Amino acid sequence: MANYAFIDKERTQKIYANDDNIMKYKSVRCYCKNPNCNAKMFIYMPEHKNSAYLTTSTRLISCNGYIYVSY
Repeated sequence: MANYAFIDKERTQKIYANDDNIMKYKSVRCYCKNPNCNAKMFIYMPEHKNSAYLTTSTRLISCNGYIYVSY
């Protein structure tokens, strides 16, 4: 799980899971913080800002020392 990802492929615009506008990004692909990673990141539970998080669309991926698990 991650608390932020990037909303653009160039990784210049961060989005935090607890951002006030996080609902705009529901079902929108975000990009991993590692520029060498091609993981598709999505926001989970954006309806609950304090519990929201970003994770990959695949079941398990290891990237740059982080392991993301989708439930």
